[in-house]
Amino acid sequence: MHSELSVASLEYLRRSGRIGRAQAFLGNVMSVRPILNFEQGELKAVRRVKLDQATSEMLTSLRDRFGAKPLSVTIMHAGRDTARINALRDAMTTSGLNVQKGRVQLMGPVIGAHVGPGTYGFTAIPVES
Repeated sequence: MHSELSVASLEYLRRSGRIGRAQAFLGNVMSVRPILNFEQGELKAVRRVKLDQATSEMLTSLRDRFGAKPLSVTIMHAGRDTARINALRDAMTTSGLNVQKGRVQLMGPVIGAHVGPGTYGFTAIPVES
């Protein structure tokens, strides 16, 4: 299983102590957001991308990791922005991933409290044939 997420705002990462004020300020000025994933049970930043490139970066990472393997992909989101959810669904469909099962799921409250509303991401699990 592999998950990646991107935040809409750096404010919640700053409030939770995951980044400092200077990092939040510079990230907002430059429109750069971290791509986060879970490493040994902890939420870690694995790379930084421009805000408008986060979705394609996450999907490319999944494609590089899993190739043409059949996958079960979950779109995670913190919020109820149906336009964003539909855009994520369309991006996943056209990404070149071999998606056999797909679903949309609201992010849990513990993770959501640390990353804030508007956070979204993808989780992929290979499907056994």
